[in-house]
Amino acid sequence: MPRRIPNAPGLVLAAFLSTTATDAVTAAADTGSSLPPPNIHAGAQGAGVGAATTALAAQPLTLDATLRLALLGSPELLHAYRAFGVTPADLLRAGLLEQPPGFNLRRDLLGLAAGTADSPAPHPGEQRAALAGRVLDAALEVGEAWYGLARLEADRETAGQLADAALAAERLARAQRSAGTLSALEAAAHTADRVQAEAERDAVQEELESARARLARLAGLSPGDGQSLRTAGLPAPPAALPAWDDLEGHAWRNRLDARQAESRFRLAAGPRPLVRGGPNPPLRLPLLDRGNRLRQEPAVSEAELELFSLRRQVGEEIVAGLSRLRLAHDRAERIRTTLLPARAAVTGEALKHYNGMLIGPYDLLEARSRELEARRAWHAAAHDYGVALLRLEHAAGGLLPPATAAAPAAQPATPTAPAAATHAH
Repeated sequence: MPRRIPNAPGLVLAAFLSTTATDAVTAAADTGSSLPPPNIHAGAQGAGVGAATTALAAQPLTLDATLRLALLGSPELLHAYRAFGVTPADLLRAGLLEQPPGFNLRRDLLGLAAGTADSPAPHPGEQRAALAGRVLDAALEVGEAWYGLARLEADRETAGQLADAALAAERLARAQRSAGTLSALEAAAHTADRVQAEAERDAVQEELESARARLARLAGLSPGDGQSLRTAGLPAPPAALPAWDDLEGHAWRNRLDARQAESRFRLAAGPRPLVRGGPNPPLRLPLLDRGNRLRQEPAVSEAELELFSLRRQVGEEIVAGLSRLRLAHDRAERIRTTLLPARAAVTGEALKHYNGMLIGPYDLLEARSRELEARRAWHAAAHDYGVALLRLEHAAGGLLPPATAAAPAAQPATPTAPAAATHAH
């Protein structure tokens, strides 16, 4: 139950309520949505990889910029590069950081053409496929780490505001307790709320530092550069869920493991017919009875079974990925269109009632705290959508086809952040 204390001083609320209730946007999105793309070419031209990565890491990082940073410094990729005689300096000189937005690792870095219904993507060879697989796996890991850091950055801001609200309520409670207008029970409750809010804020900060260190490690940054690492903000999901035609078929035509399985099957089958010539005696049970003849080479059977199993696995991954994406999008849309506006409206009305001396300051603080908690739910939903999209792209072979349903523009008075309709990496 909200604690109603009429005629209490409201000076402690001024700083806390400086952000209007209608600004229902994530703190990360506020800082990230209008940032220009990184421009480090002037600083990196003629310099080494270390200078380039330091300059890039000093700026708020988009997901695209973070992936390029990881391509230059990822410890997991350095060994794979050496196997092909490639160094990060070669990538830098080749113009990795000069590529325009929309840069895709599979298409623009690896040069793997996308397969079509009439022509599957060609198999690049075992060694090249291994390198490509490492790059795409590393990109997924970096992308998930980037989204985790972006969410925690937004949560840290919100948790700090919640702690400020609890502190304001405790200070007011102390003043009223000293004046004899508040019971010891209510004063103790406000102190407990403040301690809990500060503990939650500190826990978010600890998670944030851990997430920053993880992303810095994946990107190969030095400890000094990693300490100041920050993202450009958590992207908002699009208002409409993207749709793709025959995504399962697209994934099968473009996944490297599918191309490898098909190559092994063709190699095992060769020019020989799958069914042996001559009369086939009737089949008898049990199957391993000596009177039964093998009608297919064991190697061919194993390759065919591998192909069948992988085809089923790809289908299951695409179906599961689409389901995760749909659920995350629906949750984000419910929060964006219903919960956030409702909580903002409650805070606005509570402020009017407080100014009219119809409710006390604790009711106002309670309404504001609930609004901030709704923002944290929004951060989680936006994070889950972004990660689900990354995983779906990875399951599709590293490149999603053009969406057949475009997302409409977001409505006003809702979180304003760059839409994460597709990921280019």
